[in-house]
Amino acid sequence: MLAYFPKPYPDELLYSMLARCKVHMGIESPKHLLDLLYQKRTVIAVPDLPAQLQLLCNSLQHVQQLNAKQLLYQRTLFPLYAPFIPEGRKQHLTDLLINSDGSVVYVEIGMSAGTVKLPAFFRYCPLCMNELQQEYGEFAWLRRWLVPGYQVCHIHGCELCDSILPLRSIHRHEYLAACPQYCEDFAVATNHSSKLVQLSSSIMELLAITESQSPTYHQWTLFYRGLIAEAGMQNGMQVSGFELHSKFRSYWPHSILVSLNLVPVGPSSWLLAMFRKHRKSFSYLQHLLVWQVLKPQYSVSQLIACANSFPESASRSQKVVPEGPINQADRDRWLQLLQSGLSVKQARVQYHKALYARLYRHDRTWLLETNKGWHLKRTNHSNTNWQVRDKHYLRQLYRVLALRDFELKTPRQSRNWFLKQLTRSSTAEKHLSKLPLCQSFLNRYSETVAEFQIRRLTYQVLLGRQNNQSRLAWELERLCGLANGRTRPLTLKFMELLEREVL
Repeated sequence: MLAYFPKPYPDELLYSMLARCKVHMGIESPKHLLDLLYQKRTVIAVPDLPAQLQLLCNSLQHVQQLNAKQLLYQRTLFPLYAPFIPEGRKQHLTDLLINSDGSVVYVEIGMSAGTVKLPAFFRYCPLCMNELQQEYGEFAWLRRWLVPGYQVCHIHGCELCDSILPLRSIHRHEYLAACPQYCEDFAVATNHSSKLVQLSSSIMELLAITESQSPTYHQWTLFYRGLIAEAGMQNGMQVSGFELHSKFRSYWPHSILVSLNLVPVGPSSWLLAMFRKHRKSFSYLQHLLVWQVLKPQYSVSQLIACANSFPESASRSQKVVPEGPINQADRDRWLQLLQSGLSVKQARVQYHKALYARLYRHDRTWLLETNKGWHLKRTNHSNTNWQVRDKHYLRQLYRVLALRDFELKTPRQSRNWFLKQLTRSSTAEKHLSKLPLCQSFLNRYSETVAEFQIRRLTYQVLLGRQNNQSRLAWELERLCGLANGRTRPLTLKFMELLEREVL
C-alpha cells in the first residue's frame, strides 16, 4: 500500500504522475509499482488512454481522493475524441477505460484505422520544460505535447522537440519519468506560422472541455450543411468540391497537411465527406482544420454547442397518398390473375404491369391487403423427397458423363464442375449429405488433376495425328500448359509411355 502519491502539475499526464511517484518512492521494479498501484501486475503503462482508472482510485483513496472520470477527462487524451463519437459509444468507452483493461479502446475509438497517428516519441517544449524545472524542481510529461497537430507551443510559439523515449516502449509495464536523460535537445526553434499557434490553442480548448452530451451523426450532418451554406459553396443541394478544396488548400500550406497526414485528394476525400451525410466519426483534427478555415472567430465549445442545437434525429413523416375512385373491374382482373396460380410477383412482372401500377396508385390499401394472402410460402425443404431428387440428379450426372470421351476440351471435371451442370446446383451442393447416390458418383467419376493433365495430352496427341504432325515431349507440355514442377507423377509416366510407343 502506497503512503504517498504526488500532486499533479497543470495539464500533466496521469502516466507522468505515476512515473514521478516511482522516482519519489525510489521504486526500481516496474512490477512492484504495479502491485502497489493496482494490486495486479498485468496493467500496461499507456501514456494517452490509460485504463483501470477505478482500480487506481480505490488503491489511492487513503492518500488522495481521486475521481476516475475526472482523471479520464483531465489527465488523458480522451477529451479529444469524446465530443465526436456518438453518446452511446462514448459511455461504453468510458466504462472500458474506467473499469476494464481497455484492450479494445483503440479499435472502437477509431484510432487503429484512422489517418491521424500519435507521435513516435514523447515530445516537449524546451521553454515549458525549463519553467517546470524552475518552478517545481523536476520535469514532467504534459498532455498537450502528445496530441497530433500540437506542433507549436501555444504559450511560447516555438516548435516542440522530440525526446529519445519512444511513446510505445518495449517495456510495456514500466513508467518512465521525464528527465534530462531523455530530453537532450533544448534548442529553441522559432515557429513562423500563426496558423499552427491558433491550431494549438484550439486543441487546448478541446482538452479543457468537460463531460457533456455528444452530438449525433445527424446533428453533425446538419451542422456542416449549414456551414457550407453560410460559406456560399453549394451547387443546389450539392457541395461545390472545387471551391471547398480551393479555399481549404489556400489556407493550409501543403507542407502542414502532409505533416498531419491529412491532405484531401480527389472527389472522395475526407474533406468532402465531412459535408455529406455523416455515417462515421471524423478525427478531432479534421474538425479543427475545417473550423479554422470557415469559422475562425468561434471557439471550440461554441461550435460543439451549435452542433448540439440541431435535432438529434431526422423526423420520419409518412407521406399520405390520396386514393382515387375504386375500379371494380381492375380489382376483379387482379384477383383472377392471383387465383390462376400465379404469385404476386409473377402477376405483376410477367403479365400485367400496367394493372398493378393503376391499383398501386389509386387503390393501394386494398391491393396491399389482398396481396398478403397470395404470397408464396418460402420452403425450408422439409417436404422434399430427397430419394427421388437423388435419382433425378444422378440421371443428369450420367448424361453429362457420357459426353466425357467426346468432349476432350472441357475444363477439369471436378466435383464442383459436375454439380454446376445440375439444374439446381446450389441446392444439390448444400444438401449433398442427403444425396448418397450423387456422392458415390462424384467420388468415383470426379477427375483428379493428373487425369485432367492426361486428357489434355491425349487431345493434343490426337490433334497432331489428324494433322500428320509428330511432337516432342516438351512441345506437348507447352501446348497443354504444364509448367515445370506442376506435372503430376502419373502424368509423367503417361508421357514416358507416349515417347516409347507413340511419339
